[in-house]
Amino acid sequence: MLNLFFAVFFVCNFIASIYSISVVNDEGKILSMGSFKDKVLVIALVDPNNSDSALLERLSTLQKENKTMQVFIVPATDIPSPNSRDRVKEWHKRLNGELVFLEHSSLSIQTRKKGSLVDWLSSVEQNGHFQIDSLESNSVFVVSRDGDLRSVLGRGFPEKSLTDALK
Repeated sequence: MLNLFFAVFFVCNFIASIYSISVVNDEGKILSMGSFKDKVLVIALVDPNNSDSALLERLSTLQKENKTMQVFIVPATDIPSPNSRDRVKEWHKRLNGELVFLEHSSLSIQTRKKGSLVDWLSSVEQNGHFQIDSLESNSVFVVSRDGDLRSVLGRGFPEKSLTDALK
C-alpha cells in the first residue's frame, strides 16, 4: 500500500502544468499559457499547406460566442512550405484576430520540441491523461479551466463532439 502511495505521489508531482508553458505567437511575441488560466483552452493543430477552412471558421465563431474560452491555432506540419507563414498571416487577418495563432510546430515525435505545447498535448507524462504518438493536422484538443486535458478530437470530428467537449 505504501508503494502505491509513493507511485501515485511520484507521478502526480511530475505531471507538467499547461500553465507553466510559454508559447510564441505568429508575430513573435512570447505568451504565457498561465495568462489564460480559468479559461477553457481549445488548441487546434492545422496544416498551413492543407487547411480545413471550415474548422477555422467554426473555431472563430465559437471564440466570438464564448469569452470564457480561448482558441489557439498551431500551424503544424513536418514539412513547412516556404509560403506557410503567409497563409497563417492570411488566416489571422481574415478571422479578425479573434484566435491566437502560434508559431509553427512539428508533428513528428522525433523533431517535436521537448517542453513545447505540442509536446504537452501528446505526452501522458506531461498532460497526465493522453499519449498520442502520431499527431495529425486538424486535430483539436480541449483543456478544462483547471488545466486538465479533457478531450482530443481527430480530423473530421462532428460539430456536436466539440460542443459536448466544451461543456
